[in-house]
Amino acid sequence: MRDRAGRGSGTTSLRWRQADQVLGTRAHLPRGGFHSNDIEALRTVALAGQGIVSAFDFLVAADLRARRVVRVLPGHTRARWPIHALYPPNRHLLPKVRAFLDFLAEVFSSRR
Repeated sequence: MRDRAGRGSGTTSLRWRQADQVLGTRAHLPRGGFHSNDIEALRTVALAGQGIVSAFDFLVAADLRARRVVRVLPGHTRARWPIHALYPPNRHLLPKVRAFLDFLAEVFSSRR
């Protein structure tokens, strides 16, 4: 399946979802000669000054703090993505798995 730009259906994962208080959540398919879903490749491109990257804060936090990269759209944030924990169905969930799931729920619910 092709999108309006004639690209394959795999481009949906390359869309940038951004949230804005005025405009709400919207998706944008960036144009350019290089596209990737590999954060290390994208980070390398950004560090070389060859493009902009849409990435989760925790993936580029050290680069932002060290001023190796800068925010180019500070008024816009990435739209929130759901996080899922997958584990095999079992009547008796191991206590360590339950503790880990509770920990994740606490960590990610506090970031809202």
